[in-house]
Amino acid sequence: AVVSPPSLREFVTAVGRHQGKDVLDKNKVMIENERLIQLSQVQDSITWLVLYVSGFIDDLQNDKELTDQLPPKVMEDCRIRLGERMSELTSLTHDCMMVLYLEVRVHCYFHLLQVLRKQDYKPDTENSDPDTGVTLLNKFYYEMEEKIKDYLPATHTKFLFEGLGYVMSAIVIDNACNIKEINSAGIKKMSRNILALQQNLTNITLTCELELERARFYYELLYLKPEEILRRIVEQEKRFTKKEYSELLQLYFRSYKSKKSAKDLERYTKQLDEIVNLQ
Repeated sequence: AVVSPPSLREFVTAVGRHQGKDVLDKNKVMIENERLIQLSQVQDSITWLVLYVSGFIDDLQNDKELTDQLPPKVMEDCRIRLGERMSELTSLTHDCMMVLYLEVRVHCYFHLLQVLRKQDYKPDTENSDPDTGVTLLNKFYYEMEEKIKDYLPATHTKFLFEGLGYVMSAIVIDNACNIKEINSAGIKKMSRNILALQQNLTNITLTCELELERARFYYELLYLKPEEILRRIVEQEKRFTKKEYSELLQLYFRSYKSKKSAKDLERYTKQLDEIVNLQ
């Protein structure tokens, strides 16, 4: 059986606590795919051993000739000890899967934070290519999935990548506060990054990964003026939290500075409070 993953909400909460801090140290991430593949091989080998020995225990209990030759206490002690060792090995396979599960998400965190904090989203010219960090992350996931599926059953591979779109979306949205400035070319670049992540993940999970659509829609709101953003909240359903809308307004005014920016931001933030409280 596949162990239950930690709550995605808990992971996103941890991401939120990291806002404003340095990106992850490269030494804390398993950069090389080979190490994760080796862990998959270990998990596969131990799983085989558990199944083999469990079958042996069953055969041992059903072997009438052997049970007649050995005292019942010896047979029972042998069964219990082998059962305990198998429980330990089963726990180890769960640990292997959990490390793989977390490493998949730590890589997401590692690459996307660099994309959000170190890239220029107010360029003079448009560039249709995804950022390097997005390309590297997609390459890592593609190569990992291609190799580990030789050692892990489909249910285990699905377990590793399931819900990853939610994590990506949360990181991209929650770290809007770390983008210094953005213009229309930068918004297009962000949309291209999100689309590249979505296409790659969809090819792995064979699902639409609609959570990433939410992230793309979030940044495309910046094409609108603040009053249009607030009007959309009133006219359409609220798709984001009050904090997320607030961060979006702050990013807008960081990007389009004027002498009245501080006062305008304060006014629009107050209007946002009123609109959200009425809904």
